[in-house]
Amino acid sequence: MNIKLNTTSIILAVFLFAYGSISYSQDASTGYRQLMKNSQYQEALDQLEQTLQTAYADRVLDKRIPTDFISVRQTEKNIDLEKLFTLRKAEPFFIEENPELFALHYNAGICARKLNEHDRALNHLSQSLRYRTLKPEEDHGVYYQISQTYKETGDTRAYHAALETAYELQPENYKYSLELGRSLAGTGYKKRAIYHLQRYVESMDTALDDNSIYLTLANLNSELGKYLETVKYYEKYLAAQPNDHHIHFALGTLCYTRTGNHQLALKSFDTALALLPEDDIYRRAKSLEYSGDIYTSDLKFKKAISYYMRTFNYQEKLRKDISRHESEITQLKKKINSIKASLLKNRNYNAYNDYEYAEEELAKKQLSLRLKQHELEKLNPGKVLWNMADAHEHLGQLDDALRWYRKALDMAYRPREARVKISKLQLKIQRGY
Repeated sequence: MNIKLNTTSIILAVFLFAYGSISYSQDASTGYRQLMKNSQYQEALDQLEQTLQTAYADRVLDKRIPTDFISVRQTEKNIDLEKLFTLRKAEPFFIEENPELFALHYNAGICARKLNEHDRALNHLSQSLRYRTLKPEEDHGVYYQISQTYKETGDTRAYHAALETAYELQPENYKYSLELGRSLAGTGYKKRAIYHLQRYVESMDTALDDNSIYLTLANLNSELGKYLETVKYYEKYLAAQPNDHHIHFALGTLCYTRTGNHQLALKSFDTALALLPEDDIYRRAKSLEYSGDIYTSDLKFKKAISYYMRTFNYQEKLRKDISRHESEITQLKKKINSIKASLLKNRNYNAYNDYEYAEEELAKKQLSLRLKQHELEKLNPGKVLWNMADAHEHLGQLDDALRWYRKALDMAYRPREARVKISKLQLKIQRGY
């Protein structure tokens, strides 16, 4: 059966000719099959290679006369090397249809692979294809075996090329697409990964055994800026894993910041707030902040204010945590100075372990403090204060608006605009309108 292979398959053929390939066998005349069945791969490989050596001993048609025979006869003759090179004939990859040699090489390759002798395995596997006409309905498994051998050697490019060929020979085997998609997801071939993973997902009539495939597709589409597709796969994932609070938060954030689907964003944030642990301050605070922003954009200022107030509660928790860390760091520094003074003054070397332990604890606390401070910065307290002031201003609650603008100014958030706002509000309050 004649088939057309694409560039990937041609490249693979070069790899195969250099390294190796694979095949099937119907030959049961020797005992290597039983040895393989019993996992005696070394004994089976020895038997197979001995059989191959015997078979090749009688195949001299393609062998060349050793160069020392030629050189003895032509030592005094001038040899036209350019002509010799030009007239040479390249040996074709396919030699003949020979099921016996095909089976011997193929099974030798399998045995070598089982023994982690990958170069030896690839050599046998490639040689097996020289004795077989390609049959797509059967040989897709051959190329799959090749791909796994290359995968074990760490040759990712050859692994992908062989697996792509297996897929081309039998597109109906969607597991090839699943493996390709997962492997390509970590490379620069994002679109190809999406194509294969989508093929696999769309082929399934029932629920997926591994719902992380939906997450992989969502992340790949997000990286390519295809946010509507990202939302689709997040929703598919959440339909199977409804209690994953992180993904509910991610979906809400995506809808708010990228797609403009405020209704789905609010639903996702409310679900996230119901599921998120209380100590996940960042996600809880941002869920409330973004919900407040959405209600503000919908001119529902009272609802926005209620969400912003809850946001401040989490910011205050974080500030208290930061203050506690700072206090503990101060106490640790005092303790370290005391131990250090004792070490230097009294040569109390027994206390050195206490000194080292205190230094380690100090380093941990300082790192934790920096993370907490960074987390507070990500909550944008100044921005939330400004939004709160703006919501009160829209409701005509000028005194409250003035108070929140002053707090935003204290945080140095948009200070120039805050001063202008404060001046105007003070004037309005004085005039009464």
